Amino acid sequence: MAPRHHRRDQWRQTKKGTWTLSLGCRGFRVRLFQKRKGGYFYRDVHRPDGTRDRKTLATCDRHAAEQRGRQLLVALLGGDVPVSNESAHAPRRVALGGLCDRFVEECAMFLDNDPKGQKEARVRLDIVRSAIGDARAVHTLTRHDVQQYEARRKKGGIRYGDEQVTPPVGQRSVQADVKLLKQVLGWGCTVCDIDGTPLLERHPLERIGVKGEHDPRRPTTSFDRFEKTRAAMQVMQQQYAEEMETAVSRGERSRAAARRCTWIRAELGLILLEATGRRRGSIMRLRWEDVDFPTGRITWRREHDKKRKEWVVAYPESLLHAIREFQRRLGVVGGPVFPRQDDPQRSAPSELLSQWIVTAEAKAELPKLEGGTCHPYRRKWKSERANHPVKAVAVAGGWTDIATMLRCYDHPDDADVLAVTSEPRKRRDLSTDGRAEASA
Repeated sequence: MAPRHHRRDQWRQTKKGTWTLSLGCRGFRVRLFQKRKGGYFYRDVHRPDGTRDRKTLATCDRHAAEQRGRQLLVALLGGDVPVSNESAHAPRRVALGGLCDRFVEECAMFLDNDPKGQKEARVRLDIVRSAIGDARAVHTLTRHDVQQYEARRKKGGIRYGDEQVTPPVGQRSVQADVKLLKQVLGWGCTVCDIDGTPLLERHPLERIGVKGEHDPRRPTTSFDRFEKTRAAMQVMQQQYAEEMETAVSRGERSRAAARRCTWIRAELGLILLEATGRRRGSIMRLRWEDVDFPTGRITWRREHDKKRKEWVVAYPESLLHAIREFQRRLGVVGGPVFPRQDDPQRSAPSELLSQWIVTAEAKAELPKLEGGTCHPYRRKWKSERANHPVKAVAVAGGWTDIATMLRCYDHPDDADVLAVTSEPRKRRDLSTDGRAEASA
């Protein structure tokens, strides 16, 4: 069947999903089109003298755009459309500093992030603005600017904020900076100014990317390391229990008791890290009310999840029994599982779990893992469950992006690689009847 040809004066959808329409004839033509799927319609007015005038119609409705286009065509045929001058084509000058300020104040996706993520993004934008310049017009940004920024950022020495200086960083930090800058520019293309026109007519860095680390450090811990770290925590618990017995003053006994409870909670945090594969932020903000002992489930709250998603996960009876035993040892009923010392009704910062593990590993004389402290346990948890359904592993571990889970957290060990290299099956040629010939 021959392909259907569309008339030029009828709406036509492109492969990108955008709509286009041409009205009029050669010398007197008005072309309506979209730059992005679902975005604003623009119009191009072609005049007999060869000049062309482009402007946004500030509407996403095809019917409204066609109505305005036909009105322009009538005016063009009557000679009422003024000849555009060069200044009419000049892009709107938007400074990088002003665009970044509006982004952190108005962007809904940015404001939906947790405060820690917002703070990190603000620092990255401060560095980008200091390196490129607040007064720089964003429509003039090019690939050269990205390459110059990449070199300066990796070298370090960029002054930003209150006389702070950036240290030398790896490729991944540069990639995160440029990705955030592109997010700001993309947001600027979706926001309208007071007159209804988009703040930015085009994304200057839309087709420009920055590669990540070629060989990123993603260490994976082992169960042996977990057992040695846990044993070191138990030794410190026993040490402070003995100090409670031998202490003379009430203050010394109180301090020893508090430190013993600290290392009991540290051991519980380590067990949860190894058994659930969850991020340290979710673990450290867990509350006793989130653990449903009768049903054997733990609720990981949305407000403490990196992806802002709530998870209710079933766990084995052995883990729930261990958690109940720690609750009995600590003598608590409700509230945060890991409370702050100065405010027991608030959860301790997530960095405290890493500090506990580092101290216990040093006590056990274990070498430091280069590239992480808590995340290696998350990679261990995922790698141990490579034989389970991928979707079930993602739900149990709290991943919303399965591709990221497989790329960054599924690390085969030597036994897995040896099983692949030791595969006994051999591929044979097919016989004339379509069956593989028997091996000799």
